[in-house]
Amino acid sequence: MLERTWKAVAAAALLIPAGIATANVTDRGVVVSGTYGDTMQTVTISMADLDLRQDPNVGRAQTRIRHAAEQVCDKASAKKLYEKRDFLRCYEPAISGAHAELDALVTSVRAS
Repeated sequence: MLERTWKAVAAAALLIPAGIATANVTDRGVVVSGTYGDTMQTVTISMADLDLRQDPNVGRAQTRIRHAAEQVCDKASAKKLYEKRDFLRCYEPAISGAHAELDALVTSVRAS
């Protein structure tokens, strides 16, 4: 498990500079990536089961994004002030990027 995680971190480090969080639409899904401390993680959120033409489903997608960003940015371990600061430095760009990608996906789905 740890070896697989490190391989994923190493691969992501080649693609994304440290300290940057991004999100990309992939096959009706959104990839949320973030760096918390020295660790980069990525989570893919499936949107395939949601009809994004309907606003309630867009709300469900936004909830999934928030939960994924909390996981990627390790909210559970942010207890001390400096850890909370690191969490916010990871979380805010992850959320912002993911919502931008979700908006693009919703616009694409609703235009077709």
